[in-house]
Amino acid sequence: MAGASVKVAVRVRPFNSREMSRDSKCIIQMSGSTTTIVNPKQPKETPKSFSFDYSYWSHTSVSRGPGGHPTPRPQGSLMAWLCPAGQLHGNLL
Repeated sequence: MAGASVKVAVRVRPFNSREMSRDSKCIIQMSGSTTTIVNPKQPKETPKSFSFDYSYWSHTSVSRGPGGHPTPRPQGSLMAWLCPAGQLHGNLL
């Protein structure tokens, strides 16, 4: 199939109730199409970075601070933006 390609989208979802009750920490950072995973057990280890066609941040308990690092959201702040399904489908088609 000449000219065919695969588009890949990634989304950081909000924590579920179990993750929140355990005070889980978000170890994902996003900047543009680059998604980075930080190892909390080895903070000096080089983070792993991956590039995707589309990156969607919808994690509600943290926001991206300076340098893309996750920081807690202040109480009462707006929920993180979540891409409507129609827009996602439009981007991928």
